[in-house]
Amino acid sequence: MPSTFFLSFLVTLYTGSRWGAGTTADVFLQLIGQNGMSNVHCLRQPPFPLFQKGSTNCFLVTAKEDLGDLGSLRVWHNNKAPSPSWYLSRAKVENMSTRKTWFFMCRKWLALDKGGSCQHLVQAVQGFGSW
Repeated sequence: MPSTFFLSFLVTLYTGSRWGAGTTADVFLQLIGQNGMSNVHCLRQPPFPLFQKGSTNCFLVTAKEDLGDLGSLRVWHNNKAPSPSWYLSRAKVENMSTRKTWFFMCRKWLALDKGGSCQHLVQAVQGFGSW
């Protein structure tokens, strides 16, 4: 029986410091690379509150295949719970095998009540230094 191999990525999401920037909704993420895309990941760490104003949250997510260089990530929430609006400042993704890191600048409300949507496709930033 063949063994199952998973690539691991450390995903760090930075919630903005604006008033009301945090969300209580369920947040989802999908990594998109030159060779394919990851499964959809629901980002949770019960019983800890996540995505609060000014917070940094880290998650270990996996992919069943080599995604190649990441070009974008898709992030969204289900617009449920008492305070679903979310201001995502930026994201960082590190391949735990190769240590290659990609940076994503979002600076956007994922919020229906702010005239936007609950979903955003964020492109990787090229030539950006460490944060």
